[in-house]
Amino acid sequence: MPAELRDKAKSADAAALGRQVDELMTGAGSPMDNAMRVMRTEINRAHGEAYMMGGEDKPWFGGWRFLLSPSHPKPDICDLLSEQNLYGLGNGVYPDRERLPWPAHPNTLAVRGRKVDAGDDSGAAEGCPVAGTGGGATGNPENSL
Repeated sequence: MPAELRDKAKSADAAALGRQVDELMTGAGSPMDNAMRVMRTEINRAHGEAYMMGGEDKPWFGGWRFLLSPSHPKPDICDLLSEQNLYGLGNGVYPDRERLPWPAHPNTLAVRGRKVDAGDDSGAAEGCPVAGTGGGATGNPENSL
């Protein structure tokens, strides 16, 4: 072994080396971090899909509203999806699951909520979880989680 390598190996700090290995295995971008991101995304997706399966067949259903989480950290594609009015239903409202671009990306904090049809405010009396005040209530993220 060359003397230079032997000297470096002898002077290696085991604790520092251990910290570096730990960071590589558990820090940002590590296999563990990536696995956790995938799991959070898939759990969120499964919950959202189950929630939406029970929504479109309701008489008061008027679309899915793409909502930003109060914890949304920085502008990204979610901001655009929550603000655009592609279908004339209001900002961030999509007519059905097929056209709702959710989740927009892995680890998304955006949620989806039902939009009560503008002509039907009776949803509040029938237990609609997001019915608000007159004429096209907006979704409530607390009821969408």
